[in-house]
Amino acid sequence: MYRNNSHFPEGIIYGPVKSRRLGSSLGINILPVGCKVCSLNCTYCQYGWTDVHTIDKNELGKVKLPNVQEVITAIKEILYGIKTPIDCLTFSGYGEPTLHPQFNEIIKQTKDLRDKYLNERNVPQMPIIIISNSTNIEKAREGLQIADIRMMKLDACEENVFNEINKPAEGVTLDAIVKNLKTLKDIIIQSMFLETNASESAVEKWINCIAEIKPLEVQIYTLDRPPADLNLKALDKSVLKDIACKLTEKTGIKVTAF
Repeated sequence: MYRNNSHFPEGIIYGPVKSRRLGSSLGINILPVGCKVCSLNCTYCQYGWTDVHTIDKNELGKVKLPNVQEVITAIKEILYGIKTPIDCLTFSGYGEPTLHPQFNEIIKQTKDLRDKYLNERNVPQMPIIIISNSTNIEKAREGLQIADIRMMKLDACEENVFNEINKPAEGVTLDAIVKNLKTLKDIIIQSMFLETNASESAVEKWINCIAEIKPLEVQIYTLDRPPADLNLKALDKSVLKDIACKLTEKTGIKVTAF
């Protein structure tokens, strides 16, 4: 199950990572080291194929996850020890962070620690960011709402396209994802575009979903790193710009193409 992958973070804390979207981001991984735990098995994932592909709490219980105290201690040691300026604290890691059974408590205690640090060091801001695949919103709602920025995945709004690109675990449905995204406030939608979901029909249905969800912002992108499926190819940037224009024209929602 555990593997050596140079793209994998080495522990609970990794970075700071220079991100084209987030600036200097301190990564926080609350999933196992060297093991990808996710409710999706996306063909484009830079971490490769999913090792533990489930949303079942019994299956997740078999995986060794860091506990709340271990996570908070690791964050505290870095915050008070690092000299490099940090723009944000980002929960991502090797899969889906909201699958951690103590996710809500971890985010709550991280916010308390962050607020204490900002006050002591007279730092103006350091947002807590969650990057999620949107499959576990109902169970992780408290933690998601505590976070300052919620970046939620939605690559496709056609069931067959969603299944082909994202390969969901048993019990994960596109309908539930879209329904739950509509109930989250002030979110950013992130969407990966490949040939599979860039057809006129797929884009039209995706735009209709975005219009219903009403996010603050949408970020779209294509392949930038080696994917799990090495046969995939990045789209031309002009295709992304065209999708962005169509979305803005129909909804007025801000779109950034990376």
